[in-house]
Amino acid sequence: MTHLRRRLGFATLAALLYAGLGYLMIWADPTPGAMPFVVGLVLLPMGLAAITTALANPLGEGRIWKDIFRAWIVLCAAIALSAVLFGEGALCLAIASPVLLGFSALGAVLSHLMLRRLAPATVSGVFCLMPFALLPLEPHFTWQASAGRVTTVIEIDAPPAEVWRHTVQIPQIDAGALPWTVSHNLLGLPQPIDARLAPGSGVRQLRWTRGIAFEEVITDWQQDRALAWTFRFDATSIPDEIDRHIQVESRYLHLEGGGYRLEPLGQGTRLTLTTDYVVTSPLNAYFKAWGDLMLNDFHHVVLSVIKERSEGAPTGRSGERPKG
Repeated sequence: MTHLRRRLGFATLAALLYAGLGYLMIWADPTPGAMPFVVGLVLLPMGLAAITTALANPLGEGRIWKDIFRAWIVLCAAIALSAVLFGEGALCLAIASPVLLGFSALGAVLSHLMLRRLAPATVSGVFCLMPFALLPLEPHFTWQASAGRVTTVIEIDAPPAEVWRHTVQIPQIDAGALPWTVSHNLLGLPQPIDARLAPGSGVRQLRWTRGIAFEEVITDWQQDRALAWTFRFDATSIPDEIDRHIQVESRYLHLEGGGYRLEPLGQGTRLTLTTDYVVTSPLNAYFKAWGDLMLNDFHHVVLSVIKERSEGAPTGRSGERPKG
């Protein structure tokens, strides 16, 4: 038992050192606009699992699930250390963790089977070297693009003209009054502060918490009926400290545009908010599921603000189209 504990301790230490080296080389400073899908999300957790398995169970004995469990324990420790030592964000970790766990399990299974025929040094060496050997090739990999659309609808007890007034401009949003969402309250995604029309420009300027600022360039304006736009981001729109790995304008993610549609509904209004985006990755379905969750949450909080203000605010004329 003492010998086994020593092997487990040494395996854990060696695997965590490998994880730290891999993080610094692969994740700490990735190629701008690129995401190390294969090297960082597939091969690195497999290498981590191979080290853990080869050192803790060098003969490939016992049940495979034990090696999977040990690999997962070490991987979870590495994930926690990346947050503590390198400031990795909760959102990025939440998105990456299921993928990392899946390929860690695959690495443990393959290592367990190979250890019955090959030496531990051979097994661990093959898996450990693959991420670094393929790292220079990662920027040259190409993936199929997949378009996504998120549509959220709310019914408001106010006429379209009143809803429109609180839709084209949304000033001074109180974050404390927003509804609870997974994205904002659990994962710490920035929350909207305001959306204002830039005088005479046909542009809506949006601000979110934590220093996010971007623009919506208006492409369609139908008074009291519809508003559409394309997104415009610059180099300072999203600060790196929020999450340097999730970039809304990059090779793997592009926000195309969106819009509101207002439909009379008896004495009230049906308000629809739509956002279109494109994901380019080897796991489009998975990443689109996350995109749908986050955009639905953002739609929900914005539509809730519009509903509350439309149903309780006095009338006015702040929804007129800007000149120019």
